[in-house]
Amino acid sequence: MTEQAHVIKAENAPGRPTSGGGYLTFFAQQEGGFHCGTFTLPPGVRLGRKAMAHPGPEVYFVLQGTCWCELPETGQTFEIAAGHAFYIPAGTLHAPHNEPGDEEAIVFWTCVVWP
Repeated sequence: MTEQAHVIKAENAPGRPTSGGGYLTFFAQQEGGFHCGTFTLPPGVRLGRKAMAHPGPEVYFVLQGTCWCELPETGQTFEIAAGHAFYIPAGTLHAPHNEPGDEEAIVFWTCVVWP
């Protein structure tokens, strides 16, 4: 069957809490393929308890608030403000989080093709 173009209402999209206390919403999730969605990080929350890496690249686009992304292997932490994007190369360990006391961060997570 051929896929059809369609609108996905955020309230109807599947989602789940993350191990770090955030929340993921999936607009597209194909086994071994394209992933797209949002994640929400309340103040002081990490996306996951541990840093993660994926076989394909990722792009984060911050819709609201500020998101920080730590790269443990290099010791760098990037501040990504609303309206800015952050590119993460394939295989890069990363740990997105929100700082304590800041507003909730909502990040559009896209362009993830995992072979």
